[in-house]
Amino acid sequence: MKKYIINLFILFLLLSTLGCGTTTINRSNREKLFECKNYEFSTWLNGDEKYGDGHFPSKDGEIIYGQLQYIPSNSLVELEKEVQKANKIIDDKILFDESGKKVGRKVLFYKETKFEGFEEPRKTFNLYWTKNSILTLISSESLSSVKEVEKECNF
Repeated sequence: MKKYIINLFILFLLLSTLGCGTTTINRSNREKLFECKNYEFSTWLNGDEKYGDGHFPSKDGEIIYGQLQYIPSNSLVELEKEVQKANKIIDDKILFDESGKKVGRKVLFYKETKFEGFEEPRKTFNLYWTKNSILTLISSESLSSVKEVEKECNF
């Protein structure tokens, strides 16, 4: 029960910090870039916003956060900024398209983040990957949840 309450609190903090739910966007003018029906999670990008995110539960009940961001300048630079914050790199690989051209990078890492007012740091497993100008993230306190979503959603 304590873990459930902590997960709800963390979800509340994330939603408050990101401003989720503060605006309503018409999906008719948005481009759907990702969908994983097993988790009832989809990411939409508005032409002006170039950003999408959402929260969804894994099969073991952990809250998973997903984010997709369009970065035309260089998504690899943004990925590297996040990797620099890692406590431990678990997996790191270069991604190629069908013709063998390098199109991105995928990194799975563990990170501890200290929040003001909390004694213990928040411990998360983060899967970041780029594909051309798109930077995507899946994050959870459970490594098995992140790996499950990666496998089920064919990331």
